[in-house]
Amino acid sequence: MQPEKGILSVRQGHKDTVRWMNSESFTEMKLLFDRVTGKGSVYFRPTDRGVVIIVLDEEASSYVSFRTEAEDQAYLLAVGSPVPAEDDLRRRYRAFAIWLAGVQRSSEEERAVIPWIRSSLSSNLLLPGMDSQWLFLNQEWRFQDENGKAKKSDVLAVQMPTGRLGIIEVKNSYSGKERALEQIRQYGSFWQRDQKELQSFFTDVLNMMGKLYDNQWAMTAQVSNEPAALFFAYPGPSGLCIEQME
Repeated sequence: MQPEKGILSVRQGHKDTVRWMNSESFTEMKLLFDRVTGKGSVYFRPTDRGVVIIVLDEEASSYVSFRTEAEDQAYLLAVGSPVPAEDDLRRRYRAFAIWLAGVQRSSEEERAVIPWIRSSLSSNLLLPGMDSQWLFLNQEWRFQDENGKAKKSDVLAVQMPTGRLGIIEVKNSYSGKERALEQIRQYGSFWQRDQKELQSFFTDVLNMMGKLYDNQWAMTAQVSNEPAALFFAYPGPSGLCIEQME
């Protein structure tokens, strides 16, 4: 299955962002956030517009970007943004905590995924609760459907040592399994369709994440071209329950 003419899964902005995230200046940025917010408490999501800063705060009721008010756009770092002064970042983080206390959104899915990703980022990318050695790769990657419309996946992972891509869909409860399977099969077909383009880009993301989070294997590994492993997850009493579907 070939991508429709004019549909781009990976834009130049994505590539520029990941290239910047693989630089020494961005490593300095990440280490600064570690000191101020705590290790694993911030996820830097690469997009075609730059880096979105997601704070994986224990008090967050859903994914929350690093802002101090609803219209604050400072959570988005343009490629090449300078590393802020530590005192300035600490002041901003205190202001963020005040704003966060008034956020009312709630998502059972996201409330379960937030500590899962935080644990992974604190453990050299290892995702807890999954068979074998699965590493966190990306959160909310947008696959493109046949009309170029973005279809947002929940979590992408990579298996050591095979390099196989994993696509994980999270629902509020076990009752969402059928819908989750429908979605991840669709995402898996997009991966197969755009594999040549995505395999190279996801490998760059994997190498960059390995550098940022001290995973030696991920620094030089490649994402394989085999069909993706498909997973369904839902909140359980002690964290996410994860089932491999295909």
